[in-house]
Amino acid sequence: DNRIDLRFPTLIPNENVTITTMLNGVLIGKPRVVVRSENSEGVEGQFIRVIPAASYKDRGTQNVISTLIPVAVIIQMFLVILLSPYFRSRLMRFLPTSSSVNNTGFLFIHKGLIEEAEALFSREVETRGANALVLANYALALGLNGKIERADKMLTAAEWWARNKRERAVVAFNSAILTFSKEKVDEGREQLQRAFSIDREAITRYCELSIFIKEAEKNHREIRSLIQNKGRV
Repeated sequence: DNRIDLRFPTLIPNENVTITTMLNGVLIGKPRVVVRSENSEGVEGQFIRVIPAASYKDRGTQNVISTLIPVAVIIQMFLVILLSPYFRSRLMRFLPTSSSVNNTGFLFIHKGLIEEAEALFSREVETRGANALVLANYALALGLNGKIERADKMLTAAEWWARNKRERAVVAFNSAILTFSKEKVDEGREQLQRAFSIDREAITRYCELSIFIKEAEKNHREIRSLIQNKGRV
């Protein structure tokens, strides 16, 4: 056993002595402390375990970790907020637009530049391939140019491929416009209502842009009512 002797020549009555020990390894039990006095009886006080020896040596590491954990939590919360669809949609209003074949073609279509949109999407698909949005918009350009069979097949493929809310909303929106062009008003209204149910905010903006929706709105009271109510029945 290891033993440490400490001697104090003189202690006045009621004076306390505090002994702090640092031990290596795992502390199984508290150290045994014996207090003796030549002229009086000493009393052992409370044993307080402050910090294990192994942890003491790593105190600097613990301090770093205790600082980094709150910082990591704050960064994670910030990223969750930053990447949320609501925040991104608000942030995009303050950022400049960037180059995008899909967005350019989308604008071409809904302002009546169908030939330009079809040519743009055709080159994009041939050179780089397509995602669900490009495929849906290319399909609409083809359909509005009278290539109905190709458009229907391509739009069906885009619907199968669409995964997120925006993609599914655009597919439903384009399907509604293509259906209106076939003079199937009731079916087109159902598809437009479905598009609203997927992403009401985005579809409201698209309706304000599209000359084809404005035409359907002007000619059909039920379509006008649907758009005014933002898809709510």
